[in-house]
Amino acid sequence: MAKSLPPVSTPLHRKILPCILLLTLLLGCWVWNLHHSIRVAADDAFVYMRYAQHFVEQGQLEWNLGELGTDGFTSFLHQGLLILLFFIVRADPVTTAWALSIGTSSLCILLLSFLHFRRTASSSRDDKRALWSGGLAICLAAALSPLFSYWAHSMMDVGTLALTLVCASFSFATLMSSRAKGAVLGALGMLSLALARPEGLLVCIVLTMLLTLHACLGLSAPGLREQRRIVLLSTALLSLMIVLFSAWHLKRYGSFFPNPVYVKTAGLSNRALSDGLSYLLEGPGAGYTPTGLRYQVPGGQAAELTREQVQEALTPGDFVWPYYLVFLGGAALLCLTFIPSLWSSTAHRHWLRYLLLPSLGLLSLAVLAGGDPQFMGWRLLTGPCLLLTYGIGLSWSWLRGKFLQSCAAVILLALVFSLGQSASQRSNFCSAHAAACGWQAPTLQSYAWDSSDGAIDTIVASALRKALPTSLSIAQSDYLRLGVHLPEFKILDLSGLLNADLAHRPHTAKTNLFDPLLVVEFQPSVVFWGWNFISERKLADMPICDSRVRDILSLWPEALTEPPLQQICSLYRSASIALPNQQYFNFLIHRDALPQLRTAHDIMIFTE
Repeated sequence: MAKSLPPVSTPLHRKILPCILLLTLLLGCWVWNLHHSIRVAADDAFVYMRYAQHFVEQGQLEWNLGELGTDGFTSFLHQGLLILLFFIVRADPVTTAWALSIGTSSLCILLLSFLHFRRTASSSRDDKRALWSGGLAICLAAALSPLFSYWAHSMMDVGTLALTLVCASFSFATLMSSRAKGAVLGALGMLSLALARPEGLLVCIVLTMLLTLHACLGLSAPGLREQRRIVLLSTALLSLMIVLFSAWHLKRYGSFFPNPVYVKTAGLSNRALSDGLSYLLEGPGAGYTPTGLRYQVPGGQAAELTREQVQEALTPGDFVWPYYLVFLGGAALLCLTFIPSLWSSTAHRHWLRYLLLPSLGLLSLAVLAGGDPQFMGWRLLTGPCLLLTYGIGLSWSWLRGKFLQSCAAVILLALVFSLGQSASQRSNFCSAHAAACGWQAPTLQSYAWDSSDGAIDTIVASALRKALPTSLSIAQSDYLRLGVHLPEFKILDLSGLLNADLAHRPHTAKTNLFDPLLVVEFQPSVVFWGWNFISERKLADMPICDSRVRDILSLWPEALTEPPLQQICSLYRSASIALPNQQYFNFLIHRDALPQLRTAHDIMIFTE
């Protein structure tokens, strides 16, 4: 009797070599992309930093110490991660926030790669193509995307949202496709989405309801009782954690959602839908983009980055169709998953459908709520872009028939070509503006809305700290970044986001307060008002009632009535702080605060 031959096993290096090569390509593209990305720190990022400073150093999660404030940070999870990292490293808060933003974005790519490779490792021989098509989609969506690398440098919560969206999508798809292996991990994965964004909580509630229906109706067969038990347990844990967090938030802050939701959104209305569609159709290069960023060209001459150049760095010209293709492709895939004959496996189409739902849910809510009133390069859509593109890549190997697979491949290759072209053009752009863009020291204290040099913050904060006693108040309508450099001062946010006495007042939805009457009411000692703080003209050379002040500070709208204007002119004096390159940082100072100044050597004040 002939002996049976042992089964031939594939050598280990042949199994892991494709993964290593693809991961190396992925990380190489990602580092190259970061190196050739414009770096602009969004002003709202400094809100997270000030909260983290106060919590780690003083044990108070407040905007101002000793004051019951609001949760002006939009992402509770990102705020918690920043606090944890700041507590561990105790470094400069700006550096810490930048490291967290880069870290979460990079970890999102690595986690998506790991989950994809782990899934394809146990697939059949025919499904191995998903390793390459899905891996290529990851490289496309994250490693080559100018949108994702732009936000990786922003110090905002976009990387955290994308990371949690990956966790939530894989958890939900695994549980719903009846292959649940851990109820606790599944529940935690979806809970992370609820904590990452306010609209994430709504998506998470809907996913919980779907899990419940799935467990009660779809898993009733005797052979699936164990899976039913796991799904029900995961649903119960998820529901309990959502209820506990919502109850704590309601008791702590007196509201169900974070305060920015009530200030910046228009609610579910026709106006919100119109604004949301505009937000979607405007594209990544539209909306409010940083302007007036000054830098040094290689010859030493000062230059300024224009709005058009920043838009070009995000998306060359008006060439934004690849992102539309991602959204349309994701929506089309969701519809196709309901047609069994198009897919090579029932399990495949179920898993892909559930993977797409969280991303499409976030996208739909962003549109229904009116989008982001500040646009800022599609901040709310960056995470869904990543998962939807991954789904398009995965469908390449899971669709039945050569024709459908070829269609998916054409779409994917078109996306690769488009983003590759965008990355190449952005590389040329950043090379021409090397001092303003590119891989720079991690001590990033630069590139916010109003200046391109973090030294400006240090100069202004040092002058104010020397001159003002901490008992005096500071108010701002923007330029939140100074709050990080002046943590000991009480700062009144006139936009209504961060102070409870302003945030809880009735106001028009999706309109920041910015009311000049608030200056008259609260009479803060120092006022940073408007956006054009930095100017070549010295405000201290002219009285506040001079018409030229409007051009410098954008202090009041043209429709401002005379009485408030006269009151502000009588209460405040024009002030300036000298900056390098013959520029000045301009602001207003209350006349009653002048005798309290300890020293004013660095501050020039208009005297009548």
